[in-house]
Amino acid sequence: MRAFVAVDIPQEVRESEGLRHVLEGLKGVPGLKLVSPSALHITLAFMGEIAENQVAATLDALSSVKEPAFQISLRGLGGFPRNQSCRVVWLGVDEDAATLLQSLAENVRRALDLKALPYDKKPFTAHVTVARSKIPVDIKAAAKEVDTLALGRFLAKEFRLKQSVLRAEGPTYSDVAVFPLEGTGLRPGLEK
Repeated sequence: MRAFVAVDIPQEVRESEGLRHVLEGLKGVPGLKLVSPSALHITLAFMGEIAENQVAATLDALSSVKEPAFQISLRGLGGFPRNQSCRVVWLGVDEDAATLLQSLAENVRRALDLKALPYDKKPFTAHVTVARSKIPVDIKAAAKEVDTLALGRFLAKEFRLKQSVLRAEGPTYSDVAVFPLEGTGLRPGLEK
């Protein structure tokens, strides 16, 4: 099973006017293939292929992760490796959420390490991939326009183990398990 751990972007944010505007604008960039809005998520750990006998250990490891729920605001548009020549286009998150997502990703990865489970060891960067390209594209103008847009805010109250099935028209994702985050939704001092 090809698997990853992620925070899903809720439907109300995926359908927001700001996000729809961004995706419509990106349709005009030659070479870009948009990610389906229903597939938008923030990857905490990409596991790749895991054997059937590793699924139970993965569920056990992820069940041990205890973090409070928190707010995430989507902000800004960028590209990997850089805006002038990118193959991956992403939406960013606000600074507070980036810090909290970093902590959550570290705890998820630590739990996977304790069970000797595989995952991609690349450093975590909080982002939502919205488009990909096989050739480098320039999104500098689109990124500048998005700087001022409200793209959506939501309460991250759970994370998920997801299965990815690769298809010619693009990957499809399904939930294997959902793990709740704790608390009222805000850490002290993050009421904004």
